[in-house]
Amino acid sequence: MEKDFFKELKKIIESDLFLERNFYKKVIESIERLLIEVVLGKTKGNQIKATKILGINRNTLRIKIKKLKINLKEYKLKNIF
Repeated sequence: MEKDFFKELKKIIESDLFLERNFYKKVIESIERLLIEVVLGKTKGNQIKATKILGINRNTLRIKIKKLKINLKEYKLKNIF
């Protein structure tokens, strides 16, 4: 899993995002999405377990899930990673 995470992180950083405005913000959002998706995959969509792993509170996670348009049903149905 760790190698896959860093492989995806490298893709994000090396992508054409740097050509766009708000490069930093877009990279951070991409990394946040990747991190949350990996943790939700490992916890099969269990937000309580995910918040403990991430070290954030449940409301913060829910706000990020909504902002990043992450589909929780996808993680509750199966472990994708």
